[in-house]
Amino acid sequence: MNKDNEALSKEFANLGKALNAYQDMLKALAGYSKTNMSMIPLYSRRILTATAQLFCGRQILDQAILADKKSQRSGI
Repeated sequence: MNKDNEALSKEFANLGKALNAYQDMLKALAGYSKTNMSMIPLYSRRILTATAQLFCGRQILDQAILADKKSQRSGI
């Protein structure tokens, strides 16, 4: 799996931390939906921004893995 890439292990660890924080944000939003609906609009933009950043970060890591594999094959 991609997480086993030694060259990018630190980046995957950071992405894992970010995903955990993102899950905490979603749990908080779920709690607000039950207790205080007025908080949802305040957090929805933050969650959309975090979603985009996580998605882009994962895509960049995927591209870095491909670049690493290609450079290893070509001996660079």
